[in-house]
Amino acid sequence: MGDGTKRKLTMPPWHIPYLEKHRIYDLFHELARELVIQQPVDHVLFLKQILHHAAKSRDIARVIILSSPKVNGYEVAKQISQFTRQVVIGENVLLDCLNNPVSTN
Repeated sequence: MGDGTKRKLTMPPWHIPYLEKHRIYDLFHELARELVIQQPVDHVLFLKQILHHAAKSRDIARVIILSSPKVNGYEVAKQISQFTRQVVIGENVLLDCLNNPVSTN
């Protein structure tokens, strides 16, 4: 990582745990990748939209239940969802989404 003068940017070691905890490196990598791929005309607005979307979706709880074949994981998920008010997405829904992608046009 460097600035316009090709000097290496340094980060104080005590900042690293915060950056890793909040996945800041991943966020900046994703922002840079999307900028290069999309090449928007208004790059500031584009970044603002990505960050707005990231802020809205960051606090969404996600739970994945993996169970042995002897346990009905879907039923366990449905029971948990009654308390947590989460939506249960089963294997059939995922397979349907993979086989029939929704067009965003």
